[in-house]
Amino acid sequence: MSAPPSGFLARNPVALAVAFVLAGAAAACAVEVFAPGTPRGGKTVEVVVAARDLQLGTPFTRDNIDALTTTARVPKADVPKDAVRSKKELLDKRLYRPARRGEPFAAADVKPAAHVALAPGMEVVTVPVSDGLQNAFVGPGCRVDLIAIHIDGSRREVFTLLPDVHVLEAAPATAGKTAFSFAVDAKHAALVSHAGKANCSLEVMLRHPDAPKRYFEYDATLARVRDLVKTDPKPHPTELAVAPVPHLKPAPVPVVEVAVAPVPHVRPAPKPVVEVDVAPAPRVSVIPARSALPVAPPPHAKGR
Repeated sequence: MSAPPSGFLARNPVALAVAFVLAGAAAACAVEVFAPGTPRGGKTVEVVVAARDLQLGTPFTRDNIDALTTTARVPKADVPKDAVRSKKELLDKRLYRPARRGEPFAAADVKPAAHVALAPGMEVVTVPVSDGLQNAFVGPGCRVDLIAIHIDGSRREVFTLLPDVHVLEAAPATAGKTAFSFAVDAKHAALVSHAGKANCSLEVMLRHPDAPKRYFEYDATLARVRDLVKTDPKPHPTELAVAPVPHLKPAPVPVVEVAVAPVPHVRPAPKPVVEVDVAPAPRVSVIPARSALPVAPPPHAKGR
């Protein structure tokens, strides 16, 4: 329990009352400063807000509506008159301005997704564009110039590749790239094809819808990108780069050592012994020779 006031305040009840009033006002101001989000009068309304930062051109579908948006109670003074109160109001529509997390949507911020009907002789080209500050403000229906940038060592060329084209679609592609789709005729599609072969990087430059068309020389631009294709040493991804066949020395014939098992010593097979039955020789009697008889000499022949 606080001690009773003393001194000047004890002798002047009016001053004491004024001091209490000032202390209460100071406390109220402190509450207002440290709790700025508290709505005055407690009047809030429930609206649909962005669940995260969203880029221009973001489509709202049944598959992503819950991930991209949420509901929150916002001070009535901060809510637009045409604020979106239900997520159903966003289905099948696109966001036509960037939105920060927790920011409410107005009916004018979203429009139905357009169904593109190409005129005769037109075709759709889709190119990867380097992310830049302007990409956050470029979406379907915007008017842009497509800028080509070619770098060759210390040489850098920047020129307009496609002037005054309307964006049909913009969607994230790879890291640091956004895929933009345009409706162009066959001549302008050829410019895009040659720029791709020359390994040009592309950027977009947002133009005012009422800005006058710029002077553009198609033939000079076509000759320029064709020259870049001839001078660019890097092969296009769709072209095959064939390296020269290197001079190859004939490889030495490998010597294969074969381990030959020693020939075992083979003894000659013994010759077969054939036994022959030999008949006994007949007994021969030897007769001794008799004495020699005298032999008369032949008579001498007489002459006739």
